[in-house]
Amino acid sequence: MGAVKPTKLKKYGVSVKYGVSNMITKKWKAEWKGLEIEVQNGWDLLFRGREALLVSGEVKDDRKSWFGFSQNLHADVVIDGMPHVITAHIGSMNWGLSVGCKISVDGEEIGGDLGKTFLT
Repeated sequence: MGAVKPTKLKKYGVSVKYGVSNMITKKWKAEWKGLEIEVQNGWDLLFRGREALLVSGEVKDDRKSWFGFSQNLHADVVIDGMPHVITAHIGSMNWGLSVGCKISVDGEEIGGDLGKTFLT
């Protein structure tokens, strides 16, 4: 079977590829002490989900789930000899109509949907 071409859904600005491993993905990014932190939340047409936490392009935590359930992702990093914990909480917002993410380092929120209320 050849490569699958993406179908553009112009109304929503997302690209959908039909296939087992292809998902619609939402991303959040933050920078902290020179590190690029990226959180990805993806789902396919059967509402199977996959979440990933990347630090400077390297996957540190990667999970599979069902659409609508919250996830907490974690990564341990060492900067200047000091250990730090990066966490990302992905959950429902806006009465369950959208997905949001909060990115924290050592318990202090640094990125994502700051100041928003999460249902899960």
